[in-house]
Amino acid sequence: MDRNWLKGEVGDAMHAVLCAAGYNIRWLMRAILTGIISPVYLFLILGRCIQIFKEQFVRLAKELKSNSEMQWSPT
Repeated sequence: MDRNWLKGEVGDAMHAVLCAAGYNIRWLMRAILTGIISPVYLFLILGRCIQIFKEQFVRLAKELKSNSEMQWSPT
């Protein structure tokens, strides 16, 4: 993984998810180019990857929102 430019624990988690997504996309592209995976299945695989990424991103966004509300709530 390269340098993490995202701030805080949520940034660390988002960085890890994005690096994993990049790794998986590179793996899929290599598999398609070598003929291991048929391009027909690419749409199914990518659709599922996007769905998983969206679920993780929404979960992290909710966690970030709840953490920021706890930190910045008026006393």
